[in-house]
Amino acid sequence: MAAYGRIIPVVLQPNKAYVISGSITGTNYLTLQGNSASIQTAAAYPYDHSFPIITDIGYQPTINDVTFLGGNNVLVFPENNQGYDIVITNCKFTDWWGTAILGSPVPHAQHLICKDCEFTARTVNSTICDIAWDKAVQYRDWATDRKSVV
Repeated sequence: MAAYGRIIPVVLQPNKAYVISGSITGTNYLTLQGNSASIQTAAAYPYDHSFPIITDIGYQPTINDVTFLGGNNVLVFPENNQGYDIVITNCKFTDWWGTAILGSPVPHAQHLICKDCEFTARTVNSTICDIAWDKAVQYRDWATDRKSVV
């Protein structure tokens, strides 16, 4: 999909719902422009919580204006990628289970930049991001407790 150092953007159709039945595999330099589209793990509520929505996201991803519905973890970054920025803007994370933005279990130089995002977890035991980030910066994000019964 992308050669080293080149960006090939993935642009979703505006305001559409994309229903997936398994994880999407990321790539290096993933640029995902959502155009207010949603990526969801089932066609209707309750959403599936048995797999991540996007996994194995490589170096320097940029994700903008996407609503993620469901998932056991939403965005998953591999352990071996170091020294890059993850930029997530204008996204909604709704009804997920586990961790919305899951980094490596080993701390290293990943920088998470999250701006103007909304987080509404499936349960109060879910977390927005794990603690393995070298630096995590959030601007104008907000979170709510859904307290749903599973």
